Amino acid sequence: MILSSVLAFGIGLLFMGKKGVLVFLGTCLFSFGYRLFFLKKLGGVTGDILGAANEKTELLCLLLLVMLERINIG
Repeated sequence: MILSSVLAFGIGLLFMGKKGVLVFLGTCLFSFGYRLFFLKKLGGVTGDILGAANEKTELLCLLLLVMLERINIG
């Protein structure tokens, strides 16, 4: 997990600069919050929750990229 996170951060920084870093941080915060929510609600995470998290993270990533482009960051 650490290796994939470092790799994703590096790729985001290399190809997108500040936008890539901000999108990476935004998706990390969402992922941690989503996990904590379901740990409290259900006591764990199921495969369905992981699938939904994947789709929601993809959508969040796209929305963040559009928002960052509109406000001209990076």
